[in-house]
Amino acid sequence: MSNDYTCPMCGADLEQQEGFDPEKGYWTCTVCGQQLFGDEEDRWSVTRRFPDVVWHCDNCDAVLNG
Repeated sequence: MSNDYTCPMCGADLEQQEGFDPEKGYWTCTVCGQQLFGDEEDRWSVTRRFPDVVWHCDNCDAVLNG
């Protein structure tokens, strides 16, 4: 892979993690467990497509919208 993919939480090199694929749009860091979701543009495009939807965490009910 040519891009530099690192976990923003722990700094782990995601490209070294088995099964990592940046095309998926999401990943869970195998070092610290941080859930990672695409880039900022992907996140905002979902908000534009669903402007009146409030997204909640299935586990803790926290609001996930930017």
